[in-house]
Amino acid sequence: MKLFFLKNKILLFLGLFISLSSFAQSDIVGKWETRDIIGYSDVLEYSLVKDKQQNNGRSVTFKQDGTFFCDAPVKCLNDCLVFTSGTYKQVDSDHIQLIVKDAHFIGLTCKMKNLNKEDIIRDLGFFYINKEGETIRLIPNNKVLKDAEKLSLVYPQ
Repeated sequence: MKLFFLKNKILLFLGLFISLSSFAQSDIVGKWETRDIIGYSDVLEYSLVKDKQQNNGRSVTFKQDGTFFCDAPVKCLNDCLVFTSGTYKQVDSDHIQLIVKDAHFIGLTCKMKNLNKEDIIRDLGFFYINKEGETIRLIPNNKVLKDAEKLSLVYPQ
């Protein structure tokens, strides 16, 4: 009888743990408007606004499976459009790690800009998630050493 209750307590604990971790990740899941293509240029922060309707600008979509895709609408091929995709890990409710795994260039001026995939594909590091209503700011985290130590305990490699 005691074994039955112990198993149920363990299952309840695991269920709560799994649901809490998926709830934390669901805050960022979805489509967001953004000014900057993630990984394309170094910025002080990425500003994301929840996309409630079809927008005409750049967007990033975070999927439940831990992947993201950042794009811009193709209006004219006279410019160079950059699309990035990759993975993300939500460390906790306030921190996320972004890794760009692929980049695509479309447009007539891309060759003139000497864009190189290898310059874009990289681990962007850890970001602090600052939530302000329907807006999220992803701010690069400067405490790399402390976060690396913390993450090595959470995500052993």
